[in-house]
Amino acid sequence: LVQRRHLAPQHIIDPQLQGRSAAAGGAGTEVGQRCLIEREALGQLFGTAGHPSWSFLLTKETNEQKYWQVKTYLVQSLAARGFLCIGSHNISAAMSYQDLDALLGAYAEILPACQQMLADGTLPQALQGATLQPLFKVR
Repeated sequence: LVQRRHLAPQHIIDPQLQGRSAAAGGAGTEVGQRCLIEREALGQLFGTAGHPSWSFLLTKETNEQKYWQVKTYLVQSLAARGFLCIGSHNISAAMSYQDLDALLGAYAEILPACQQMLADGTLPQALQGATLQPLFKVR
């Protein structure tokens, strides 16, 4: 059993922009993810890439089996919180700053828990169903 800390997302978005779409302000999840990764010392397992309007959360795990377990846990955990994601976030005019705060709040719970379970060796037991598998292989 993993003890989860409640981490309120740090608001990185200008409060004066509340009510506008996230795309109109040019905000993305990449900056928030980077702040979370630094704040929670998750840099050995996670990183970010991409443009703020189209960002990627990178998994740095080099063991292929563990890599896919981490990806599976992230997809399942985000889906359980109402976010469908397979690795990238595309920010659109339909998203509000509240949506971004909710997404970053989900990451604030999921990423530290994932790192802890990976370190404890309990991540496979936390998965619901089979581990994701790559669809394509490079020859």
